[in-house]
Amino acid sequence: MKGQLTMDIIVAMIIFIGFVIYVLFQVFLSTPAYRSQLTSERMRSEAFQISEILINDPGDPINWESLSDGQINRIGLSNPQQNKTNYVSLSKANKLNTICSNNYNLVKSKLGITDRFSLVVNKTTGGTNVVICNPSQPSTSPSKAIIKRIFAFDDGSVGNLVLQVW
Repeated sequence: MKGQLTMDIIVAMIIFIGFVIYVLFQVFLSTPAYRSQLTSERMRSEAFQISEILINDPGDPINWESLSDGQINRIGLSNPQQNKTNYVSLSKANKLNTICSNNYNLVKSKLGITDRFSLVVNKTTGGTNVVICNPSQPSTSPSKAIIKRIFAFDDGSVGNLVLQVW
């Protein structure tokens, strides 16, 4: 009986090979769905990081709002004199609005963003928009990540930041 395959072994191997093929087929079917979810999560994470930099970082140099556009290394809206979390300088927000209305791509590069984005910063009391930063050509695709944050301006009013990335 040495070297002979019995019917039990042949049936077991067929079942095993069928099971392996079924598992591989299921893995290949589910991969695209997970890949799109990973891309969406990556975009959401990057959008939150951008909002965190905008709200809680004073920028580089710290007094970038008083400098020319070419001297700015990084844009941040935090008030460096107060050194508080979620405390935004109104003068920096106004300067960001001025820069963005003239050169959207400069703001994009100073924030380190590769994707298209839309940024709206407003005062919740009164509803006045402080910053509106949109690309020149609106996107037809739905946004992949939307981040909404609440913070305080240095003049005592409450603000709202909405960042969309697509």
